[in-house]
Amino acid sequence: MSQTAKTEGVTTIKEEDVATYLRDHPDFFLNNSGLLSEIKLPHPTTGSAISLVERQMGVLREEKTRTEQQLKILHQTAQNNEQLLTRLQHLIVLLIQSDSMEQTTGYLRSALLDDFHADSVIIHLYDRELKIPNAIDPDAPSLKSLKPLLDKCNCFCGRLTDEQKEALFEEHASEIASAVIIPLAGNGLNNSPIGMLAIGSVDPTRFSPDMGTVFINHLGAVINTIFVSHMER
Repeated sequence: MSQTAKTEGVTTIKEEDVATYLRDHPDFFLNNSGLLSEIKLPHPTTGSAISLVERQMGVLREEKTRTEQQLKILHQTAQNNEQLLTRLQHLIVLLIQSDSMEQTTGYLRSALLDDFHADSVIIHLYDRELKIPNAIDPDAPSLKSLKPLLDKCNCFCGRLTDEQKEALFEEHASEIASAVIIPLAGNGLNNSPIGMLAIGSVDPTRFSPDMGTVFINHLGAVINTIFVSHMER
């Protein structure tokens, strides 16, 4: 407990002394219940005096309201995740049933645009001879700006530079405010990169570095496996 101040022989108790005492003696008001109705506090909204009991009830109501709001947010998040998982499972079934690379990319692009509400979907497969549909030379100068993202072999979520958006989304670059980039690394082709999947949104908050990537990583792993199976046929 802090030292009390003495002025002209009168001991003055500081507020922190009282607070410390009450904190160390939580049963104080049990033994002095009459004080509860005598202590007056300003109402947080009207400013009129209310008793300590009334103030405590108000605090409890506020805490209850905050707890209910948090539970609603958690419930909504759980519902969103359940819906996302259902759509992801449906997409994976379609991809597994696809008979060709063209059909796989078609299913993937349609599902991401329609079911996952993406604004732009770009699928680039690497092929130096450019014999594969939608293929791009991995050594193309336009990919230079994307190299720091792709070399990490992890999904990227967030905002891109203007140069990176131009390289990926071309004529739609100015519309894209945030994006996900999923590097496609072959499982059976010496584990060498086979391409990339880019998902763009006009909403700058849709994809951010701090968002969860469990579903995205899972989708990337499935796409890798299916693409490689088609390329090895």
